[in-house]
Amino acid sequence: MKIIVVIFCLALPTIPVSAQESFNKKVQAGGALTFGVPVGVFSSVYSFIVAGTIKAKLPVSQKFVLTVSGGYYGFLRKGGGEGVGFVPILGGFEYHFEPKIFIDVRGGAGVPTVKNNGTALCFITGIGYDISKRMQVAGNFTGFGKYGYVIGNIGIEFGYYF
Repeated sequence: MKIIVVIFCLALPTIPVSAQESFNKKVQAGGALTFGVPVGVFSSVYSFIVAGTIKAKLPVSQKFVLTVSGGYYGFLRKGGGEGVGFVPILGGFEYHFEPKIFIDVRGGAGVPTVKNNGTALCFITGIGYDISKRMQVAGNFTGFGKYGYVIGNIGIEFGYYF
């Protein structure tokens, strides 16, 4: 998995961008807060998900934006007690099929905060809306896959970019 992230990062500067397109080619960095509920096997034990992420966006065209993100997802246990967390490191893209409406697809590794549990596959899919040039809101599904099952949640993400 590490080699894929390294190749992705090395390939970013080589992506051609046409000088004739009239869009902002500036890299944007920002953060997002996500609130959600667990689905599947975790919904019987955990009640709520709170996540904070940082994200960088590199526009390739008017409709296509490459993304790199990382953060922390905390699963809060029902009735109190110790929850579980994941630290995802993801690469992906946003595709704007309408000027303000986009799909968000990210994939990578999710490192659990529980000892001796190894890295999980992490993926996020969603649909979002650009409130302004700096603010986004998106509904998404986040999954952490390991040992043949997926720990997932459905959430809403609020993002702000500089």
